[in-house]
This record gives sequence, C-alpha cells and structure tokens, in this order.
Amino acid sequence: MERFVIDPRDSVTIIRISDKDLGNYEVMRGMHEELALTLRQSRTRNILVDLHDAAFLTSEMLGQLIQMVQRSKSAGVSIKFCRPNSAIRDVMRIIWFDKLAAVLDTKQEALQAFRRESDSANQNYQSPEAQQEVADLRQRAEQGDAAAQYRLGWCLENGFGVEQDSQAAFRMYSLAANQSFPEALLALATFHAYAITVPQDYDAATRLYRQAAELGLPDAQYAVGMNYDFGIGVPEDRDAAIRWYQRAADQGHERAQEALQAVLK
Repeated sequence: MERFVIDPRDSVTIIRISDKDLGNYEVMRGMHEELALTLRQSRTRNILVDLHDAAFLTSEMLGQLIQMVQRSKSAGVSIKFCRPNSAIRDVMRIIWFDKLAAVLDTKQEALQAFRRESDSANQNYQSPEAQQEVADLRQRAEQGDAAAQYRLGWCLENGFGVEQDSQAAFRMYSLAANQSFPEALLALATFHAYAITVPQDYDAATRLYRQAAELGLPDAQYAVGMNYDFGIGVPEDRDAAIRWYQRAADQGHERAQEALQAVLK
C-alpha cells in the first residue's frame, strides 16, 4: 500500500496509517522524515491523515499523532484526520485531540474543509511577532519566571516562533513544574501519559495530573476524573471520578460536564 498520495486538485498530501505503523516507533519516525521530504517536493501545505486502516489507538500511538500535528503546524502546514472508527473517535474526543486538529468522518468532508479554510493561522507560527515573543520569553525564563518557562515550553512543543523541539519543551515544562505552575504540571503529565520524548509512565502522569488538579486547574481535574473513571494509572473508582468531574464542571469545563452526566446515568 502506498503510504503518501498527492491529490493535485486539492493540493493535499494524504497519508494512510495503519495499526502496524502507529505501533512501531521507528516506523513513525521514518514516516515523519519521509513526510517532510514529500512536502518539500510537492509543495503542498495540507496533510490529510486517513485512519481507516487503524482499528485502535494506544496512548503511545496518540503520542505519535500529537507530535505529527505539532511538527506540521510548526512547518506552516494544515493537518486534518479522517475516517476514524467510532472507538478511535471517542478516544480522540475524550482527550481533546479534536481540539488539536480537525477529525472528520469522511475524506470528502476533509477535502472540502481544506478548500474553505485559510492557511494564515498556521503561517503565523513562524511570523516575526511569534519569533519576538519567543526571544522575550527566553529572557524571562532564564530569570526564573515560571509563567514564561511554561509558555516557552508550549512554543517549543508546538513550533511557535521557534523550531519544534519536544525534548527542549519537556525541560522547560520541568522548570516551571518545579515551581508548581499548574499548566506545566499538566503538560508534563501528558508527556508521560502519551510517551512523548520519555518512556510511558502512568504513575508519573497520575501524580502530575493530581498535583495540577489540587491546584485548581480544570483540565487536570477532568483528567484525574478520567483516570478514576477508566482505571488509568489508578483503580477504577466511580465516586472519585464523580468528585473530580464535579470540581472541573463547577468551573465551567464542558467535557467534564458531559462526562459527569454520562457517569451519573
């Protein structure tokens, strides 16, 4: 099966991904390199990832897709996903992957979305303003400003105003997390949960999610609720899941409100 297909009419690079691809780190690493070469040769600025041949997603597989999205956006490329099965779509929705990149039911819907959208938002990732923001953040981060360390970590993770570098992002998040900055604790938890640059470690992820949740961060409270709801890193505990979903829901967290309604049925 040919992995990369160029649709000349819509200037879209279509990638077909299977379970076998996603489950092998070296295959995915090679795919990232091959994709970069394909984009340079074809000059397309749109990527459509076809998940029709993927039956399931592990946390590590999701980590691979998250990094693919981040690297694409850093390069000013628009990326979308299509044809996931219902189980994969549910997982993507639960962890907010669909906030990171559009997930469409059919290939035709995705191609139509590419035609409608403007790429200006992605191009702004490497704008002079973005690069200046990174330069300012570096100065503040070196002075120990936790908020700047977190924001710089986000820029490094997503390739905003700087070359995408997950390892450098992890180091910067760690500095901010050492000062108990909630968003940095949440970011580190995600790295550990989805094996982004570090080995998968649910114990570390659970501990970090809990720290951020105790500091009042709704996204982290929702994550802790999910951990108890689905038994991820902790024993399943419906009552604990309800308590954490409720804390996030009380702060207006929409996904927590939906999860709370579901678990109370």
